[in-house]
Order: sequence, then structure tokens, then C-alpha cells
Amino acid sequence: MTKRKKVVFCGIILVISIVTPVYINDWFPMPHLQDLCRALFPPAKRPPDPDPLEAAGYKPGSPFTIVSYRAGTPLFSNRGYYDRIGDNRLEGLQVLQIPRHLESSIDLELAGPVKIFRVLTASNDNSIFSDWTTTDIKVKIRGASCTHTTVVSMDFEAGIITLKPGGPMATSPILIDAQSTQILVLKSKGKSAK
Repeated sequence: MTKRKKVVFCGIILVISIVTPVYINDWFPMPHLQDLCRALFPPAKRPPDPDPLEAAGYKPGSPFTIVSYRAGTPLFSNRGYYDRIGDNRLEGLQVLQIPRHLESSIDLELAGPVKIFRVLTASNDNSIFSDWTTTDIKVKIRGASCTHTTVVSMDFEAGIITLKPGGPMATSPILIDAQSTQILVLKSKGKSAK
């Protein structure tokens, strides 16, 4: 091999060895490049999901919304943060979109048995989820203050249940394995931070 070919070969190996970990681990500047690509080439707009809470008589303008999950669905009602991995086991679940910094518990009325998933961040005090089952579902929900990466689940029977929001850094997103018509948000106890 000539000296020029050796230099080109070594250069290619060097670039690959630097770019690969940056891409795989989502290090700087990858998130910025992804945001730039989304700004330059926005995804096609899809029609919004119908709001089942309005059909059930819930007041519009509520901080809570239930939508069917698919890749790119925002997991909070007041932020556009979404899962960057897109594990297909989450597809079709119902997302109870709550404010990112909710400080109050949420009462839900369940018409039948459901499995509820919560997405946790290591920045929160997750002791309230100690009796929940940790799943192997991979997620990465990057926010301004923390990144949610762990999914836990628990089965619930029909009736009224109370869910804690999680925190103190940010609420823990709620995904529910049930039809949206089986869930009714009754109320939130306490205050909601913006």
C-alpha cells in the first residue's frame, strides 16, 4: 500500500472511531443536528387524535389529555418531549399527557383491569415506584432538566385509583394499556406547577 493510501485508510478509521460513539450515545452534537434536521425537514403533519375526555364530558382546556401512543407522540401536555428510541412495545398504548411539573396526585376511574406504565428518571426520588415491576423497554425522553430512561409497570383492577406524579425534578409520564374509553380522569389533588 502506498503512503497516500495508508494515510487515507487511517483517516477513515479515525473518523469512524470518533463518529460511531458520538452517534450511538447521542453525544454532542447529535441532538443538535437532529433538532436542526427536524427544523429544516419537518415531518408531515398528522391529524390530531380525537379527545376521548371531551366525549366523556371532561372540560376542554384541562391539563390532562389521553392520546394513542405512536413514535414521536409528546408525553407531556405542556412540552413536546418524546421518546427518541421508539420501542414498538409502546405502540398503541394510551398516553395520559400530564404537565411536566405537576405537583399533585391524579385520580383515575378505570372501567376494567389495566396495566399502567410509568417512565422514570434517575434525577427523581423514585421510591414511590419501589413496588412496581421494572421492564426491559428502552426509552430516552430528553428534557431540559433530566432524561427519562426507565420503564416500570403495575396491574390495576377496575375502580378509582390515585397516581402520584413523580418528581421532584419532573413528573413521570403515564402510559396505559387499555382503551381510552376505559379511563376517566376524575381530578387532580393539589396544585400544578408550570
